[in-house]
Amino acid sequence: MIDLVNAEEYEKLAEEKWNAQLKAALPAETMVSQVQPVVEELGAFKSYGNEAVAGSEDKDTEQEFAVAVL
Repeated sequence: MIDLVNAEEYEKLAEEKWNAQLKAALPAETMVSQVQPVVEELGAFKSYGNEAVAGSEDKDTEQEFAVAVL
């Protein structure tokens, strides 16, 4: 995902990595208007020191999901 953001490929990110619910909540157009200015100001993501990943299941939809904190 980070490679796609660095490459400004927000449409590809949404199509390949997001489910329908996330696409509706955060469309690629919003990534362009909200994330791209931050990337332009701060530069492309380079690395991280620590990571944590947690998974669970949505109680309403029973869909599994994971969250990564970098």
